[in-house]
Amino acid sequence: PLANAPLGVIVDSIAKQPADIAILPVADMASHSAEFKPGTSHPIGRVMFGVGMRAGEKAPAMATEAEFKKALAGKTVLINNPAASISGRMVKQVLDKPGFETVKQDPQPNNTALALPNRHNDYVVIGVVPEQIMAAPHVKTVAEVPASLGLKIDFSGGVLAKAKNAALAASFLAYLISPEAQAVWKAGGVAVPIPR
Repeated sequence: PLANAPLGVIVDSIAKQPADIAILPVADMASHSAEFKPGTSHPIGRVMFGVGMRAGEKAPAMATEAEFKKALAGKTVLINNPAASISGRMVKQVLDKPGFETVKQDPQPNNTALALPNRHNDYVVIGVVPEQIMAAPHVKTVAEVPASLGLKIDFSGGVLAKAKNAALAASFLAYLISPEAQAVWKAGGVAVPIPR
C-alpha cells in the first residue's frame, strides 16, 4: 500500500508499521541503516527519468544536454509535485538550473503523465519512466533525460531489524535480484543490475 507514497511517509512507516522488508533509494538505505539487519541490504535496480509526449507527436533530438535544453525551450513541463514527491523535487532541481529559464514548470498532484493527453502541444512530461510515463495511456517515452543531468534513482532493499519473518524476507530479496526477477524488472523499464 505504500508503493506510491512520498518517501517521508515510507521512512516513517518503517518505524511504526509491521514489516519485514523495505525498498528505498540507495542513499536513504545508508541514512536508515539502523533499521535494517546488518548484511541484508542488496542493490536492486535503477529507474531512469524520461521525457514523455503524446503518442503520435514527433520528438526532437534530446540525446545530449544541449539538445535536451533546446528541445524544452519555451515548453511547459508537467512534473510531480515537488512538495510531496522525490521525483518531482529531482526534476525541479534540474529545471531550476541555468539553460532552462524559458521552461515553465507545472507541478501536478498525481502522476503527471496522466494529465498530458489533455494538454496543448507545448506540454511535455518529465518523470520516472516505469511508474509514470509507461503507465499513462496515449503517452510515449521519447527520450531518457541525458545522464549528465543526474536524474536517476538507484534503489535497494533490506530486511528490517524488526522483521518477524527474517528468513522468508531474505529469500524474497534474493528472488528480487535473481535472473528471473531481473527479466520482469527490465520489461517494466527498470535497469538491472544497477549500471556502473
